[in-house]
Amino acid sequence: MKDERQGLKGGRDLEKGERRWGRGETSGNSYPTINRHPFSAIRRQWRKVFKAVKNWLIYRLVVILIRIIRSLSRAKALKFGAGLGLLAYWTMPRQRRQTIDNLRAAFGTGNDHQIKRLSKEAFFDLGANAVDAVRLEAMSKEQVLDIVKAEGLEHLDAALEAGKGVIVVSGHIGNWELLAAYIAARGYPLNVVARELYDPRLNRILVSTRERFGTKNLTRGKDTRRIVRALKRGEIVAFLIDQDTKVDGIFVDFFGRPAHTPVGPVVLAMKTGAPLLPIAIHREEDGLHHVVVRRCIQVGTTGTRTEKIRNSTARCSRLLEEFISQHPTQWVWMHQRWKTRPKEGARET
Repeated sequence: MKDERQGLKGGRDLEKGERRWGRGETSGNSYPTINRHPFSAIRRQWRKVFKAVKNWLIYRLVVILIRIIRSLSRAKALKFGAGLGLLAYWTMPRQRRQTIDNLRAAFGTGNDHQIKRLSKEAFFDLGANAVDAVRLEAMSKEQVLDIVKAEGLEHLDAALEAGKGVIVVSGHIGNWELLAAYIAARGYPLNVVARELYDPRLNRILVSTRERFGTKNLTRGKDTRRIVRALKRGEIVAFLIDQDTKVDGIFVDFFGRPAHTPVGPVVLAMKTGAPLLPIAIHREEDGLHHVVVRRCIQVGTTGTRTEKIRNSTARCSRLLEEFISQHPTQWVWMHQRWKTRPKEGARET
């Protein structure tokens, strides 16, 4: 029996050693290491090189497009942007199918022709709005104010008078970059919370454009203290809450389906006492942009913490849904908004 146990122990040690060798590690004995995947390191290196080259090409293409757009008049630039949107519609089949599927789920399948028309117009509008966003870097504050009209600014003024700051909740509707530029151009103390772009060079271009009008850029997940300090100074902090991202969130109804929605703005409002203010922007047929400011949402004082978070997040989501329903072609339907799904029996906090 003793010999058998020793044999079993030796077998386990041998297997353990083989597993170590399989990972390219050195065993206790002075045997040569074995790498079962000798080309894995080379493949990883080539993937890094390919990614770097791809990002550089994308960056150069973006720079060229920026130069072309800035050389055009606004009217021609908008047509150019719509053309880019049409090109994207026909050359990006996955995003096109995603757009059509999301529109069908949101508005029904009764009129397939209308759904496809809306999907194509969504690409048109995204291209045109992107062009207006690109042109911001070369625009003055006066030029920004000339192409935007607003209603409901009295709600923003009243919220700021309370002295606790304001938490703006919005979405990827219309030209959200122009919305930030407009608020800052009017002299409001604005901070926007956003994630960094994957390419630092593109991120610098975007941040520089925002800062041109006085907007302060805060990085999601990194600048929590700066966010709180901005509210304590009585400033505006803006969030976009209509994307399925890897942040703390809960599932609330959005176009009839449960959508994972960030709870950060509501939790922040509960901690600081700052009101939640829904704002959105859309581009009209005459080319002007229209900003709409709704009344403040105050987090309720009754119910559990979870109920307060859920109810306030759901109200914000419903208001965004109303904005989108009024201007359905100006939202990013190509985004996988309902990708994350509730788990069976999962509890949310």
